[in-house]
Amino acid sequence: MAIAIPTLNIDQLIASVMLYAVPVLIFLIVLGILFFFLRNIKWILIIGLLGLIYLAMTAGKIDVGKVDLGKIDINAIDIEKITQTNATLNGTMPDISQLANKKFKLVKLTIGKNLENGVVPEDRTFSKNDPAVFVGFNYQNADSGKSITTVLTYMHGDDEVSKKYGTVLLGDGYYVTTFPMPSEGWKVGTYSISIYYDGEKISESAFQVVE
Repeated sequence: MAIAIPTLNIDQLIASVMLYAVPVLIFLIVLGILFFFLRNIKWILIIGLLGLIYLAMTAGKIDVGKVDLGKIDINAIDIEKITQTNATLNGTMPDISQLANKKFKLVKLTIGKNLENGVVPEDRTFSKNDPAVFVGFNYQNADSGKSITTVLTYMHGDDEVSKKYGTVLLGDGYYVTTFPMPSEGWKVGTYSISIYYDGEKISESAFQVVE
């Protein structure tokens, strides 16, 4: 249902007044000229009466742009377009990509033997007696409290060696997990590291254990 809102458009109001005022002014000027030349009040009155009748007949036919000055149908207003246009003019138009649902992203995964200033330096060649395997990665667009599962698998037989659980904080951050050396030491060969975010596998990498 349309809602009518009374409005006052100054430009349209001036245009309406001018449509009436200009003909009347011209009419008075013509009467003055006729009076100057004819000097006959009788004819002046007759011509003036005819002019007034003509103005009265045509006044009702004046169409001021076919616009109802008293109503605006708000259903015809595109609020979203107006908002976006104003935002663009003000330099504050939001980036559409920021409004969309962002997906979690693992930026860079490293595997190493220790931590340096909270970050895992890259070193993917281990010995059988290295005390631990460190896994670290940067992430973006995380939902607070979502689970991270890190799975360590021995590739020669696909034996799952260990599984670690954790959670991430909202937004961007850095995540670290550690796999201690098994009691019997590391088996020589290739191991894989698989990362799961909220149950979905998002990354897989590998390292070597040598003699």
